[in-house]
Amino acid sequence: MDRMKNAGVISIGNELLSGRVVNTNSTYISQFLKQYGISVNFIITIGDDKSAIIQAIDACRLHADLIFITGGLGPTHDDITKTTIAEYFNSKLVFHEDILNDIRDLFRRRGKVMSESNVSQAMIPDKAQIIPNPVGTAQGMKFQQKDKTFYVMPGVPIEMERILIDSVSIDMEQLSEARINTLTIHTTGVPESELYGKIENWISIQKQIGISILPHFTHIDLVLYSGDTDSLTLLDIAKRQLAEKLGEIVYGYDDETLEMDVANLLIDKKMTIAVAESCTGGLITDRLTNVSGSSAYFILGVVTYSNESKVLLINVNPETLKRYGAVSSETAKEMALGVRKLSGCDIGLSSTGIAGPPGGSDEKPVGLVHVGLSMSGFLESFEFRFLQDRIMNKQLFSQMALNQLRLTLLRE
Repeated sequence: MDRMKNAGVISIGNELLSGRVVNTNSTYISQFLKQYGISVNFIITIGDDKSAIIQAIDACRLHADLIFITGGLGPTHDDITKTTIAEYFNSKLVFHEDILNDIRDLFRRRGKVMSESNVSQAMIPDKAQIIPNPVGTAQGMKFQQKDKTFYVMPGVPIEMERILIDSVSIDMEQLSEARINTLTIHTTGVPESELYGKIENWISIQKQIGISILPHFTHIDLVLYSGDTDSLTLLDIAKRQLAEKLGEIVYGYDDETLEMDVANLLIDKKMTIAVAESCTGGLITDRLTNVSGSSAYFILGVVTYSNESKVLLINVNPETLKRYGAVSSETAKEMALGVRKLSGCDIGLSSTGIAGPPGGSDEKPVGLVHVGLSMSGFLESFEFRFLQDRIMNKQLFSQMALNQLRLTLLRE
């Protein structure tokens, strides 16, 4: 069998063109295929328009062996992908009673009544191979036309990802000549230029490992990949070498998150934590409790947004607020100490800052945050300065709070 190495991605949805929804599916598909040595030549984003869908498929099949199509498989009037695809492949829609029963059962498990519009999702083109969707109502479909293979999947990211992992991966294993193994190293706390400076020489001598540096606004990922027959061994060696070079700025690998690393440290040290938040509005608490088993270490979270709540709930001194202000090192420390005493925990963590966009001054600009940390025999605050965007600042503030907690626990 000829090995198919090139792919194209078509993302369908008016919401993608308008900017209301970020197209994460194309990125995920590209990363998914890379591990099988299959490259994505191009990505096309179009609206829910019949002629645009047909033109996109025609363009893709000229330059790609594998065509991945996502979006437009829902039960509403603007979800036209399935009917357009059926017409394109000269295929009739056929009703599947078993699929309808599965959809009804899914609604039942969620405690909801199925709408009649969902019946249309049990209609599948007769020339399609059905790809089961274990977490949604829109089934995936596979079409084969000569040497071209088409995968049609729902646009909901979690549903598309499960179809790729559970079903499409089997096909990709058979198609790929050599699997590309990857390792993602997560870092935080330093800018990209500083990170690169730490590993520039190491990168320059690598012959069997590729490396990509992927900045995100809260962290930076290093993605290592190798298709060598000894790739797993090579990646393991690289992991140890980079961990030595980068030290504390590495907080995890692959699917690990910063909050998972913090959770492991808290559990290992048998310590509990309480959080008092102002500017982050509960985001630190949310992230700490994202980890399964967080009840082993997380005791209390309070959002003391007003000065009154800081005084009433966690015993911040009114004179501290009057003299230094809510956004200050002194207030952050009193918040951390106060929530630790209130909860009886081993650790108190706090955040107070100016997320913006209004509210800043020359002395205390938008993007300023103080993180307070209280432990037995330890009371400190840490200052960070970031951006003008409110939502990004809240994410960055929570990242710095969790990372400072991680660093302190590592040095314990």
